[in-house]
Amino acid sequence: SAAHVLITSYSSPSSTQEEKSLCDYTKGRWKGRWVRDEMGPLYNGSSCGTIKDGQNCLRHGRPDSGYLYWKWKPNQCDIPRFDANRFLDF
Repeated sequence: SAAHVLITSYSSPSSTQEEKSLCDYTKGRWKGRWVRDEMGPLYNGSSCGTIKDGQNCLRHGRPDSGYLYWKWKPNQCDIPRFDANRFLDF
Protein backbone atom coordinates (compact mmCIF):
# COMPACT_ATOMS: atom_id res chain seq x y z
CA SER A 1 0.00 0.00 0.00
CA ALA A 2 1.14 3.56 -0.65
CA ALA A 3 2.39 5.66 2.22
CA HIS A 4 0.11 8.55 3.09
CA VAL A 5 1.95 11.78 3.87
CA LEU A 6 0.22 15.12 4.45
CA ILE A 7 1.96 18.38 5.22
CA THR A 8 -0.27 21.20 6.39
CA SER A 9 0.65 24.80 7.11
CA TYR A 10 -1.37 27.36 9.04
CA SER A 11 -1.49 31.13 8.84
CA SER A 12 -1.18 31.67 12.61
CA PRO A 13 -0.56 29.63 15.75
CA SER A 14 -3.90 30.68 17.26
CA SER A 15 -6.64 28.23 18.16
CA THR A 16 -8.66 29.32 15.11
CA GLN A 17 -6.01 28.19 12.66
CA GLU A 18 -7.00 28.59 9.06
CA GLU A 19 -5.59 26.02 6.69
CA LYS A 20 -3.35 27.73 4.15
CA SER A 21 -2.22 24.85 1.94
CA LEU A 22 -2.08 21.09 1.91
CA CYS A 23 0.55 18.80 0.41
CA ASP A 24 -0.91 15.38 -0.34
CA TYR A 25 1.90 13.20 -1.67
CA THR A 26 -0.42 10.24 -2.29
CA LYS A 27 -1.76 11.89 -5.44
CA GLY A 28 1.55 12.54 -7.21
CA ARG A 29 1.91 16.08 -5.93
CA TRP A 30 5.55 15.47 -5.11
CA LYS A 31 6.42 17.05 -8.46
CA GLY A 32 8.10 20.42 -8.21
CA ARG A 33 11.37 22.23 -8.63
CA TRP A 34 14.37 23.49 -6.68
CA VAL A 35 14.14 27.19 -5.80
CA ARG A 36 16.66 29.57 -4.25
CA ASP A 37 16.21 30.18 -0.50
CA GLU A 38 18.15 33.28 0.52
CA MET A 39 17.61 32.52 4.23
CA GLY A 40 19.68 29.37 3.93
CA PRO A 41 19.47 26.29 6.13
CA LEU A 42 18.59 26.16 9.80
CA TYR A 43 21.62 23.88 10.28
CA ASN A 44 24.43 22.35 8.24
CA GLY A 45 27.05 19.63 8.52
CA SER A 46 29.23 21.67 10.85
CA SER A 47 26.44 22.53 13.29
CA CYS A 48 24.37 19.34 13.35
CA GLY A 49 25.79 16.13 14.77
CA THR A 50 22.95 13.95 13.50
CA ILE A 51 23.81 14.36 9.79
CA LYS A 52 25.20 11.01 8.67
CA ASP A 53 28.84 11.02 7.60
CA GLY A 54 28.01 9.88 4.06
CA GLN A 55 25.65 12.85 3.64
CA ASN A 56 27.95 15.49 5.10
CA CYS A 57 29.30 17.46 2.15
CA LEU A 58 31.12 19.95 4.38
CA ARG A 59 33.02 17.25 6.25
CA HIS A 60 34.07 15.65 2.96
CA GLY A 61 35.59 18.90 1.73
CA ARG A 62 33.02 20.38 -0.61
CA PRO A 63 34.54 23.83 -1.25
CA ASP A 64 31.33 25.80 -1.84
CA SER A 65 28.22 26.32 0.27
CA GLY A 66 25.85 27.52 -2.46
CA TYR A 67 23.97 24.22 -2.45
CA LEU A 68 22.75 25.03 1.07
CA TYR A 69 20.60 27.87 -0.30
CA TRP A 70 18.18 25.76 -2.31
CA LYS A 71 14.91 24.13 -1.20
CA TRP A 72 12.31 21.90 -2.80
CA LYS A 73 9.09 23.68 -3.88
CA PRO A 74 6.20 21.33 -4.73
CA ASN A 75 4.03 22.50 -7.63
CA GLN A 76 0.70 22.11 -5.81
CA CYS A 77 1.43 23.48 -2.33
CA ASP A 78 3.80 25.34 -0.03
CA ILE A 79 5.99 23.83 2.65
CA PRO A 80 6.54 26.43 5.38
CA ARG A 81 9.94 27.03 6.95
CA PHE A 82 10.29 25.07 10.20
CA ASP A 83 9.44 27.17 13.26
CA ALA A 84 10.82 25.45 16.37
CA ASN A 85 8.95 27.72 18.80
CA ARG A 86 5.60 27.05 17.15
CA PHE A 87 6.39 23.34 16.95
CA LEU A 88 7.14 23.13 20.68
CA ASP A 89 3.97 25.08 21.53
CA PHE A 90 1.87 22.75 19.40
